[in-house]
Amino acid sequence: MVVLFGFFVMGLLAYRTYAGEAPIPERVLSAEGQLLFTGDDIRAGQQLFLKNGLMEYGSIFGHGAYLGPDYTADYLRRAATIVMNGYLKHGSDRAREATADEFKTNRYEASSGTLTFTAEQSNAYGELVPYYGKFFSEPTTRFGLRPSAITDPNEIISNPGLAALQMMAHGHVTEVTEIFVKGLEGLPPDYAMEYYGHVQCMTDDGGRKKLEELVKKTTVYSDFVREHQAIGEARGEAKALLVTLSARGIDVPEDARTRITRCEDLGQLETWVRRAATAESAEDLFR
Repeated sequence: MVVLFGFFVMGLLAYRTYAGEAPIPERVLSAEGQLLFTGDDIRAGQQLFLKNGLMEYGSIFGHGAYLGPDYTADYLRRAATIVMNGYLKHGSDRAREATADEFKTNRYEASSGTLTFTAEQSNAYGELVPYYGKFFSEPTTRFGLRPSAITDPNEIISNPGLAALQMMAHGHVTEVTEIFVKGLEGLPPDYAMEYYGHVQCMTDDGGRKKLEELVKKTTVYSDFVREHQAIGEARGEAKALLVTLSARGIDVPEDARTRITRCEDLGQLETWVRRAATAESAEDLFR
């Protein structure tokens, strides 16, 4: 009976663990709306975690505590310390309470699958990315991991978040930069340039220069530039159209102005510009 009861309790705990698991956000954004990482990054990281046996680390009563930390607890402690120090620097007399509120508040939006970090949490994330990049690629065993535990190019390419980690820690190494850039080519242009911009700000001058040289040779860069060049041209046409209407003394209602400024179809904008030369009202443009 004791054995059966024990297995029943274990099964119940396992069921409740999976039934009540936290949702995985589809994207995690900074307070300013910058993409930090995606749900695919998290899932890829979970597989990498399992592949490297990191669940064996950090157990309280087993040998895991001798090998290394519980990485979730380690990140939370380090992030909380950075956030609290930030409050202390600004002279806050309730830094500990403010930090606790930061991490207890649920900012996950289920309808869009978006989790938003506060400015302080984003700053902590930015500081810890290069720390863990160095930690997992450490060439010795002093952290309890095998030497250079996570440096395999294929693993890094398949996980852009991990590639970003490596870039911030070892951006001066040409091979690391090449791996990161290769990984960018497997992402949608907007996501790729988000990662590029984030890493560009965090890596050293040598790594940044090499990164810029390599990215400009990729299809990611050319597609991104082509797309945003077209958007820039459309905005230029929209501005010229509004200037023309203003010069002719034609009033532009708010709904018409919004329609013009949001239009990204160059052909349509050019048609409206031609009509603006003889139009008697803003409505004449759309007829």
